[in-house]
Amino acid sequence: MLSNPQYRAAVAQKQAAQARATALHEQGAPDAETFAAAQDDLAASTTIARIERAAAAGDPTLVNARAHLQAAAAERQGLQNGVRAQVMNDPDWQAAKQQLAP
Repeated sequence: MLSNPQYRAAVAQKQAAQARATALHEQGAPDAETFAAAQDDLAASTTIARIERAAAAGDPTLVNARAHLQAAAAERQGLQNGVRAQVMNDPDWQAAKQQLAP
């Protein structure tokens, strides 16, 4: 990403806006000035995120890893649901739960 000139420019803009906002805040500048610097920071962050998303969407390794992660998360959720159902249907569990109920 650092080879992308738009990305490097957005990072530089973000850093400059953050430094400007911090300096304005510390100097007690009017809120409007500090807010404008913070808005510039936000705009640069949005640009950075857009560039990063575009790069990630075009990376087959990352796309594949994301698909594997989603599949693993779904599998994990299925296992948790199965264990929960087994516990809730266990007669010993049900008896213990009733003994502890107020």
